[in-house]
Amino acid sequence: MNNPQLFKNEMFEVSAKIEGHLIIFDAEQVAKSLGFVQEKNNKQYIRWERVNEYLPKNSPEVGRGDFIPEPLVYKLAFKASNEVAEQFQDWLAIEVIPSIRKNGHFGVPKPLTEREQRIESLKLLLETSQRQDEMSKKLTIHEKKILELNTKVDEQITLDHGEQRRIQKAVASRVYSFTEDGSERKRLFSELHREIKDRFAVSSYKDLKRKDMQVAVNYIVNWVPRRVS
Repeated sequence: MNNPQLFKNEMFEVSAKIEGHLIIFDAEQVAKSLGFVQEKNNKQYIRWERVNEYLPKNSPEVGRGDFIPEPLVYKLAFKASNEVAEQFQDWLAIEVIPSIRKNGHFGVPKPLTEREQRIESLKLLLETSQRQDEMSKKLTIHEKKILELNTKVDEQITLDHGEQRRIQKAVASRVYSFTEDGSERKRLFSELHREIKDRFAVSSYKDLKRKDMQVAVNYIVNWVPRRVS
């Protein structure tokens, strides 16, 4: 395992080292560079709860002194989604990582020709763009699944007690508006309940879906019995 080496420019500084085949970075310096900080008593503190929230669920929690691999740095930069984060990401992709990959160790970087610098920069920018596209696609798929789940839940929820009472009152009000005769009211109650069940494909008004309640109320309010014009 290599000792960490500090990379810095006029805006950022971050320590990195090689572990196996991975380039890993100081999590605290990455978080600070991406803006995951808060001010308190004139001091800056890393918002570790936010950092860990954005890392994959199967990743161990990180804190001061920990290092994170390159893909997680890009994931945090994507979540930060601000101009400074983009500049930090570009700096890593164009300057820091190429120098590490070129030498295979930490030390005085070997000078690259202008052509080599351009090639390395383009390669890293392409990799960064591909990672961002992949994360964006995964986020879109995740949001779609949540929407589908919410839709399924909405379709399965039936009326609660208060909503059932509202349907009952609407039915009673409509029936009573047509006649004062007890036997006729009984017939109309039966007819209206039957039509509600047929129209909304339920065995009882209690089984109405919550999403259909307002439609059902409107139907009841405008309902006209078959023998009354």
